[in-house]
Amino acid sequence: MEDNLTEKIRALLADPQAVERIAAIAGTLGASPGEPSEPAPPAPPTVNLPQGPPPDPRLDLLRALRPLVAEEKRERLEDLLRIASVASLLGNFKR
Repeated sequence: MEDNLTEKIRALLADPQAVERIAAIAGTLGASPGEPSEPAPPAPPTVNLPQGPPPDPRLDLLRALRPLVAEEKRERLEDLLRIASVASLLGNFKR
C-alpha cells in the first residue's frame, strides 16, 4: 500500500499541470508557495524572578553531615538550619 501511495505521489509531482493545480488550491486556502501563511508570533517576554540567597558552603556542609550525626545532635542541626534559613530571608527584606 505504501508503494502504491509513493508511486501516486511521484506521478503527481512529475506532472507540471498537477503541480500548478496544487499551487492554485494552496493559494485559495491562503497559503502561497514558499511563504508562511501567518508571521511567527513574537517570543514571550522573559521574567526575571528574584533569586534566593547564594548558596552558603557552611550550610551545605551541615546538610551533608546530617545523616552522620547522632539523633540528638541532628535535631539541633535541623534547628540551626531553620534559623539560618529565616535569617537569610530576613536579610532579603532589608535590601
